[in-house]
Amino acid sequence: MKKNRSFILPLAFAVLLMVLMIPTKVQAAGLPFSVSPQLPSEQREKTSSYFDVIVGTGQQTRLVVQLKNETDQTVKVKASVATAQTNDSGQVAYGIKQKTDTTLKYQLPDLVKGPATVTLPANETVAYTATLTMPTQHFAGLVAGAFIFSPVTAQTTEAQKGLAIKNEFRYAITVIARDVDQVWLPQLKLGAAQIRQDESQNTIAVPLNNVSATFLNQLHVETKAVNTTTGKKYQRTVSKMQMAPNSHFYYRLKLPTDPDAGKYRVETKAYYVRDSQGHYQATDGQRYRYQETSSNTVTLTQARKRQLQSKIKQAQGGTPWFVYAIGIGFGVLILIILILVIILLRLRRKKRGGRSDEVSKK
Repeated sequence: MKKNRSFILPLAFAVLLMVLMIPTKVQAAGLPFSVSPQLPSEQREKTSSYFDVIVGTGQQTRLVVQLKNETDQTVKVKASVATAQTNDSGQVAYGIKQKTDTTLKYQLPDLVKGPATVTLPANETVAYTATLTMPTQHFAGLVAGAFIFSPVTAQTTEAQKGLAIKNEFRYAITVIARDVDQVWLPQLKLGAAQIRQDESQNTIAVPLNNVSATFLNQLHVETKAVNTTTGKKYQRTVSKMQMAPNSHFYYRLKLPTDPDAGKYRVETKAYYVRDSQGHYQATDGQRYRYQETSSNTVTLTQARKRQLQSKIKQAQGGTPWFVYAIGIGFGVLILIILILVIILLRLRRKKRGGRSDEVSKK
């Protein structure tokens, strides 16, 4: 009986470890280095804290960033170049997972080449140098993006330990290039509203597309949606947004988890480039130079509604994989215990049977 107990205890301990071995997110405490761009002679405005250069067609220039190690240990830095895009919050972002816009002609990573990594000795400053080569043909607009610098030493160490690490701390230095000292007019296009589901949230989404090769600034959007069947209304207004050159994003109007089926009439007004003398006035009283409007009807069928609800249920109420693993582990443990109990009971019966035979013989 003691031997069987000694077998059960290690098994129970193994199951306990299985319960405790749930992945945890590891996050860096900060960045061990600082960055400082060295503005070249081609810089448009010398007071800028980012690169905004004028480089002739087919010409080259060097872009230099000083990387300073703030620690007493060697730091390895990963360097990359990302295209400027617009995230779902209506802000310019770099290195996000988003399909590039079909109107984008040139991407900064194709024009800027530099080392992929830089090693910074303890308490020292190292110059990171990349080369920008402009297109061989005149381009009426901006090429925009950024240098991305992030430490890789800690990430590599943790990866060797078998942990899934995502380093969210990094430096981004904006890079803007043009071949002539000129500015261009922004142009916004609004697409037809559609019903989508993103991150377990039902929405009416309106595609916004900056089709111009320049930044679209001071974007103000007002959207209203009315279910023509039930009369329920939804609306959203957001100001001070900005779009990267030749980029897009979805302006989302939230719907409830259990939205009503039916036809939704969606009206959107978008204003951009604030100007006190502008021809267009938003509901907040601000005036703008440009305005775009759209109006269309989108239908939510009962079948589509059930599909959306099913996805939310799976995402929010689905059972995590480790719960199944724990259940299976405990099930196996109980099965083993039952088998051991049956074996022990049989052994006891045999022993009792043997004793009764001895007594009868006597």
